[in-house]
Amino acid sequence: MFLKDEFSNILSQINATYPTMTEFATFAKLDRTYISKYINKKLDNPPTPKILEKIANASKGLVSYEHLMQVCGYIYVTELSTSSYGIDIEYWKLIFGNSEKVKLTQKGSMFFSSFLEKMTQESKKSKDGIFIMDFNPELVIPKTDDLEEFTEYIKLFSFVICSLISTNVISLNESEKKQLLIDIQNLLNSVPIIEPANTDFRYAEYNGINTEGLDENDIEEIKRFVEFVKNKKMNDKK
Repeated sequence: MFLKDEFSNILSQINATYPTMTEFATFAKLDRTYISKYINKKLDNPPTPKILEKIANASKGLVSYEHLMQVCGYIYVTELSTSSYGIDIEYWKLIFGNSEKVKLTQKGSMFFSSFLEKMTQESKKSKDGIFIMDFNPELVIPKTDDLEEFTEYIKLFSFVICSLISTNVISLNESEKKQLLIDIQNLLNSVPIIEPANTDFRYAEYNGINTEGLDENDIEEIKRFVEFVKNKKMNDKK
């Protein structure tokens, strides 16, 4: 699915790095009017992959060819980073902590793309550019008994909302924004944080240890013990 608003934002950012749009078009070997139509969201179909490659090459490193392919609906989003979809860094940290990048599962990628498109389309139906959202994740998050899947859906749901706020696709006043962020924080706090097994021993069963019946302090003790063993082995090799 073609994310027309996001593509327009990307082209605007690239265009701002050039003295004029004509120079941008010349460098990309494209017609100036053609670029202008996409910036002003006059075209409903995305450019071809070949044209996206030209835009990526003319972006001065601002955007990758792969990201443009994702935005234009040719491939699924497989990774998000602190610079993805214009999200403010404070929102990113609220959702993903200090991670600079996160990988998406296939199911997560499909949910992300469909939900982002749905929210973008809904915003276009709003009056005066104001999109009033009913914050009810239960209506859009797929049902699953898998804790990791559910956690990923929650984080991606939160990411989409925060990125649309950051880019003003969803327009809120300060009071509404503050309340929405509180809602998102409460939503994120409602599920455990699950990180890759090799960096997080709070879920030690990933390393073959049965944590049933253990509380948080017990698992933290396991973490300290594992770190001790790892450091000891490193010292023994010196």
